[in-house]
Amino acid sequence: MITVYADMDPDVVYSFIKALDATYPMYEKATPVMPEWKIIESGVPPADAPFHEGAIRYLKEKGVWKAEHQAWNDERLEHIKNVQKAWEKAREKAEAKKMKSKVFPEFWLKERATALGE
Repeated sequence: MITVYADMDPDVVYSFIKALDATYPMYEKATPVMPEWKIIESGVPPADAPFHEGAIRYLKEKGVWKAEHQAWNDERLEHIKNVQKAWEKAREKAEAKKMKSKVFPEFWLKERATALGE
């Protein structure tokens, strides 16, 4: 998996994915896992992170990106937003309680689970 920051320029991401796809025949036999790098395999969910809008634009152009992929991606983005909100709230609570850093990890896991309904 190749990752970029969410605020990466969509045109740069689009061009990078397009270049990876166009040059795939040059590296397809580099390692045993390279068949998984075919755009039809690597350009669809699930993945460890949501897909970047620049990548999605290229995947749509290639006919790889489908409505169910977008639904998955939207769900993952919403999940990340919820985790970020929970993190901020947990951090604020911990600061207010003057919580020691050694107890924060356990506190965070509980706060996260509560916030996400786990």
